[in-house]
Amino acid sequence: MSATTTEPAAGAARTHRYWENRILVSTIIGYALFYFVRKNLSVAMPAMEHDLGISKSQLGLFLTMHGVLYGVSRFANGFLADRVSAR
Repeated sequence: MSATTTEPAAGAARTHRYWENRILVSTIIGYALFYFVRKNLSVAMPAMEHDLGISKSQLGLFLTMHGVLYGVSRFANGFLADRVSAR
């Protein structure tokens, strides 16, 4: 009787390990690809200037404000996450 009760548990553990590894590898590959294409604006900036009709200083201001806003939002979300704990 004990062999019958441990069989489903062993199968579930094997299935869990399989999906755990698959999700971990997928996450690592996705994160690596994100960082690979994340900072490619220097290549696109000349075309953006020409197509959108904006200057380098306007693009620089946009990128600076984006970085500042990103940093402030990360700080605020971190503060909020500390206040709303799982307990």
